Amino acid sequence: MLRNATIFPVTGHKDKKRTAIFAATDTIVMRHKYYQTLAAVLSAVLLILAVSCSREDPFGDNTYLLTAEKLFTTPVAGIEALFGAFSVSDPAVEDLMEYIEHDVDVWRVTYRTDIYGEEIVASALVCRPVAAGKFPVLSFQNGTNTLHANAPSVNPSNPSYMLVEDLASMGFIVIIPDYPGFGSSESVAHPYLLKEPTVRSVTSLLAALREFDDDVVHPADAGTDLYLFGYSQGGWATLAIHEEIDKRVIEGFTLKASAAGAGPADLKAMLEGFLAADEYPMPSYFAYIAHAYRSYGWFDLDYNDIFNETYAAKIPGLFNGTLSLGAINQQLTTNVSELLTPEFIAGFSSSPDFEDVRKALADNSIKGWSTSVPLILVHGEGDTQVPAQGTIDLYNEMISSGSPMAVVKIELVPGVDHGDGLLPAAIKSLEFILAIAGTK
Repeated sequence: MLRNATIFPVTGHKDKKRTAIFAATDTIVMRHKYYQTLAAVLSAVLLILAVSCSREDPFGDNTYLLTAEKLFTTPVAGIEALFGAFSVSDPAVEDLMEYIEHDVDVWRVTYRTDIYGEEIVASALVCRPVAAGKFPVLSFQNGTNTLHANAPSVNPSNPSYMLVEDLASMGFIVIIPDYPGFGSSESVAHPYLLKEPTVRSVTSLLAALREFDDDVVHPADAGTDLYLFGYSQGGWATLAIHEEIDKRVIEGFTLKASAAGAGPADLKAMLEGFLAADEYPMPSYFAYIAHAYRSYGWFDLDYNDIFNETYAAKIPGLFNGTLSLGAINQQLTTNVSELLTPEFIAGFSSSPDFEDVRKALADNSIKGWSTSVPLILVHGEGDTQVPAQGTIDLYNEMISSGSPMAVVKIELVPGVDHGDGLLPAAIKSLEFILAIAGTK
C-alpha cells in the first residue's frame, strides 16, 4: 500500500459478489427464521471484510493499473511562469501560452506490462487538467536517459518534465511513461531502442489509464483521441508506436496525430555512418545499444568482440542507473578506432561474425510505411549525434510507401545540434498537434 496515497472506493466484480451474497442471505432468512440472527451476523462480517479489502487494494480487480498516487497540483499561475522562463530561450514558446487554461493534477501510477513475455511493474506520470469532461490523451516519450534518479515519475519536478506535464493545462490527459528499466522497474535492464517492449509499455499504460478512470474520482477523464509526441529516443519510440497502431488498433483509442523529433530511425545505417567517421560525440549511445541488445539476447557476442579491451571491461558497470550520459561518455572515447575493435569496424557490414548484430539493428529500425494518420518529422539540420539525413531518408520512404504528402510532413530546423534542437522541435511538434486537436 502506498504511503500517503489517497484511497478511492471502487465498484465492479466485488460489488456484484457482495450483492449476490446479501440476496442469498435474505432468502435464507425468509425460509428459515431460525437462522436469522446468524445470517445477519454473517452479512455484517462480509460487509466489513469487503470494505476493508476495498480500502487496502482499491485496484484489486484491475488487469493493468496497480496503484495511483497524487503528487501535486500545479496552478495556472505556476504554469504560466514556467512557460515564461522557457520563452527566454525561445520566444516562440509565448505563442503556446494562449492555450494555458487549467490547473494540473500530477499523479504517479504503477501498472503491469511485460518484456518479451516476462511481467514487470512499470511506472509513469498521469497529468490531468482540473476541469470536468473528457479530454484527448497525449503520450510523451522522453529522450535517452541513464539515471534512475531522473526518470519522469522519480523526478517529476524537473523543469523539462514539468513543461510536458503542464500541457495538460491545454486540455489534454498527458501520460509520461518511465520506460522499463526506470522507476518501479529499475531492477531490470532498460530495453534501449528495442521496439516490442517499448511499444508495449505505452499500450499497457493506455489500458491502465482506462482503469484509472474507472477507479479514481476525478472530473477529467480520458477521451478516445490519442496523440503521440517525443524527441530523440522518444522520437524513435513515437514512430514505433504510430506504426504499431497502424497495424493493430488499440481498443478504446483512435490515433489522431504524431510528432517525432530527431529519432534515430534506421539504426543499422546510423551505425554504419558512425563506423565510417573518425570521431563520434556520443559513444554512450552505441554502448547503451550493445548493453540492451546483449541483455535481451539479440546477439551473444562478448563486449570484447566489439569494443577494445580497455572499454569492453567497463561497459557492464556503466548502465547501473547511477551515471549520466555525460559521465558515461567520459569513461569511453569519442575516437572510433580506439573504442571499437578493427575486426568490428571492418566486418560489421558484411562479416558473418556480425550478422546477428546487423539483423538486430535492422529489426528494431523504423522504415517507411504507408499511414493515413497525420505525422510530422522534426530534426535539427546541424545534428551531429543523430544526423538529420536519417529523418530525410525516412520521410522519402514514407512518401514512396504511399503516405500522402498532405499527411506526412517534415520540418528541418536550421543551425541546431541535437541538444539545442529539443525546444524548437517541441514547439513545432506542439503547434502541429494543437492545430489538429483544436483543444481551445
